[in-house]
Amino acid sequence: MGLLFYAGQNLRASQLQKLVPLQVIRGTAQTIINTTTLADDAILFFTGLPPSTTYKMYSKIIYQSSTTADFKLGWSCSGTGATLTWSQGAMDSTSSVAQSPVNHTALTLTDNGNYGGVSATGTAMTGRPEGTLFTGTGSAITFKFRWAQNTIDAVNGTSLGAGSEITLVQIP
Repeated sequence: MGLLFYAGQNLRASQLQKLVPLQVIRGTAQTIINTTTLADDAILFFTGLPPSTTYKMYSKIIYQSSTTADFKLGWSCSGTGATLTWSQGAMDSTSSVAQSPVNHTALTLTDNGNYGGVSATGTAMTGRPEGTLFTGTGSAITFKFRWAQNTIDAVNGTSLGAGSEITLVQIP
């Protein structure tokens, strides 16, 4: 990354604002049961993002799921022409033990990821999805985290844990 500012330069608030990361953190856990339809999370989203802006996305997803249900995740962005290149940064749904290899397959905005659940009732696990978001065009652009069970489990719920977070850092 090149120099953002030069010695003696007058700085504007709009220039400094680009250096402040945006962050959302889930304060409480939420559990769903018996659904594989991705739904927007009520906490993990950003609204009012500027158009034609690029962000580095970092996130920590704390989840708990049975080996039957697993955890499905995805993203949405309201900007026309928006793009996201990301990796899920966790074991995929073919894994069922906590020490499984991490999946770093490159995914896009329209792709879904899936995390493997551990044990019948689910052991709390973390995923570290990260990538690069381009907001596209439009106004008041919204970027949302979406999630569901990967396979229906009518007995055991799938949870998105407290402390799950997403951070966006604008790339100048």
